Amino acid sequence: MGINYFISAFGTFGNPNGFQQSYLLSDLTTNIARNIKTFDLNTNAIKLFPDTKIYSIRKEVADDHFIISYSVYSYAKEPDSDRSGTFIGSSFLFVDKFAEENIVIRNLNQFQNSLVEKNVDNNTIIVRHSKDFFLSNPKDFDKIDFHLKSAKNLDFNLNSNKKLVVFCRTNSKTLESFFKKSVDLMDVYDSIYFTDSKEIAEFVRQKRIFIAVDESNFETEILKLKEEKKRKIQQAVDEFAQEKQKLDDARVKTYEEFKSQLDRNREQHLQNEKTIGEAEKNLHKINSFYDDFAREIDQLSNKLKLGSEKLNDVKQIYNQNKKVFRENIGDLTKVNFINTFSQPKPTTDIREIFHQSYNWDSQQNSIRVKDIRESQKEDKQIIFKVLSLVFLVFWIVTLAYLLLFNMPNKETVIISEPEQQQEQVEKNMVPTIEKELVPAPNAELSEKDYGLVDKKVRTNMPIDEIVQIIFKTNPTDINSFYSQQIDEYANELFKRNKTSFTEKDNRYFFVTDTLKHIPSYRNK
Repeated sequence: MGINYFISAFGTFGNPNGFQQSYLLSDLTTNIARNIKTFDLNTNAIKLFPDTKIYSIRKEVADDHFIISYSVYSYAKEPDSDRSGTFIGSSFLFVDKFAEENIVIRNLNQFQNSLVEKNVDNNTIIVRHSKDFFLSNPKDFDKIDFHLKSAKNLDFNLNSNKKLVVFCRTNSKTLESFFKKSVDLMDVYDSIYFTDSKEIAEFVRQKRIFIAVDESNFETEILKLKEEKKRKIQQAVDEFAQEKQKLDDARVKTYEEFKSQLDRNREQHLQNEKTIGEAEKNLHKINSFYDDFAREIDQLSNKLKLGSEKLNDVKQIYNQNKKVFRENIGDLTKVNFINTFSQPKPTTDIREIFHQSYNWDSQQNSIRVKDIRESQKEDKQIIFKVLSLVFLVFWIVTLAYLLLFNMPNKETVIISEPEQQQEQVEKNMVPTIEKELVPAPNAELSEKDYGLVDKKVRTNMPIDEIVQIIFKTNPTDINSFYSQQIDEYANELFKRNKTSFTEKDNRYFFVTDTLKHIPSYRNK
């Protein structure tokens, strides 16, 4: 076996083993095989008949690897059983790769023919378990290694939970073409089955669990998918254009905000320079006033000591000098707190439209942040030095003034910078597309049938749990048709009973006493 592909052989064996599947593996694919889904068929939806075959292509994830499987089923009876719909089959599984379809089909048919020839006799499986199969590799099996293609670029929805059955020719050439086209449809369907049996196709149509189409409708499905992908691409392009326009608008607005704040800071800076200059002049006047008044006190004291002036005259002169001194000090302009600078920053918040976001320029962004922080640090150091000088002068003047003369202080005005408001741009919400039930409901449960549901439904129960109860209590009219369409059925149930549900945390909860309308389907 190759490291990117291996083979599975499977079948139905009756009691006690039932369905079993085994693998031809390399050591590197053993862990992956343990997590592979079974290749068993839902015989309520699709079933083999004598002398019929079904081909299929399937996607899944196992052990964190993407798996594409190409399979073939041949009708075969179980040992000691006449149960219908039984089969023997094989599958080629590719791990994170897929191969040229013509090579896959040729090897798959060779392996299946050998499997049937060695393990089936008279249309009956002759072994009791898949591990007992007599197996041999196809002749060209080793050549697959040279024709592998990477599956990394495939854009698949891994949770589609949909099945498609195509009634078509299954010769190698037609099947090769359909397998190639099916790779794209894997975005919509988990499994696609191909059969040339009218009996199988009619069975699928009657059961209405899987979607059934013929060759022309299959081509229509391909065209619909291409149109949908084209629409999604155009939608993404339009969203990018809208995002770019928002960025352009935000750039203009952010630039104007920065410029406006910077202009205000320049004005504040000029005013602060003027305030500091006046304070420096007053520093010299303060020393002069104090020195003059101190000399006058010394002179008056000496006159008293020498007796050249009378005491009352000295006191009168002193009081006059004191009055002049106080007026001189009082006329000085006190130093107010200077206006602080606001750091310019944007108020516009641009949020990503898409669910995933990428930091294309993280290194340059980190450099810009570092430069801004260093610039902010330098600005703060300069402001701190200026403030320290002004506050020191203010403290000296005020302290001396209050201690000596108890003069009233003038009111200090503190100018605070304006608050900046943040505005946000809301995320664009991409509307979801509601899918309709297939087949469309043509009836509703009767009061008698609803009674079985009513006994189990409780207030505040989520709608998905209610759907499961409806499916279990109505296997014929509801579960058999809609078991693969849980989300669509929940949506239809809500639309018919909107007043009975309330939304909370993106889920719907039942809030009334009864559901009046429960959709179902009845064969006419």
